[in-house]
Amino acid sequence: MKDVKSIGELLSEYISNAEMNPSIKYHREWPLIAGKSLRSVTSFASIDGHTISVYAKGAAAKNRLMLEKGRIIKDFNSRYPEVLIDDMKILRMQ
Repeated sequence: MKDVKSIGELLSEYISNAEMNPSIKYHREWPLIAGKSLRSVTSFASIDGHTISVYAKGAAAKNRLMLEKGRIIKDFNSRYPEVLIDDMKILRMQ
């Protein structure tokens, strides 16, 4: 008889294996990269080529992201040298 696992167990295994899907790792660690002032009003969206896309909640968050763009890209590149980011796209959070 096969070992049966619940959906919760399977999902937990999938999420804990971030190497299988790096996007999960980036999303989970976004609050560390964003910093204290941005973590509650922004979230990681995706990476396309060398561009990171980030959701911003409102104009104030968008402006702060634009001001922090250089620091965020530098921090992301130092944490994940395998992905060289050189630009950031800011999306409106729905």
